[in-house]
Amino acid sequence: MLVVETYNLFVMLMGLAGMGAVVSMLVNVAKLLGLVKDGSAGAVVAGLNFLIFLGMVIASLVGVDWATVDFSSVDTYLASFATLLGFILQMIGSDVMYAKFGGKLPLLGHSFSRNGK
Repeated sequence: MLVVETYNLFVMLMGLAGMGAVVSMLVNVAKLLGLVKDGSAGAVVAGLNFLIFLGMVIASLVGVDWATVDFSSVDTYLASFATLLGFILQMIGSDVMYAKFGGKLPLLGHSFSRNGK
């Protein structure tokens, strides 16, 4: 019975695109903060996904009935959170990029005030 429940949990988690987006976004934030080194993001994402799966298995052993959880709603909330987090990072990243490269790279924009126009 535990093997069947574990397989069902695995299948449910595979369908949660929103969870994958949140995990990837959080790892990217950790990379920006220097908590995750370049080249190790794939291993960190895999580890986090495994920990989420393990947590769900342990919760089912304790008595959580996953059949009562509406995973499509959970996925929708996670996808919305990932979108919001991505928008916030985009706003912060745009300011950082402009402060660092603004006016120095023609791909990022053009300044008429520097040309005397």
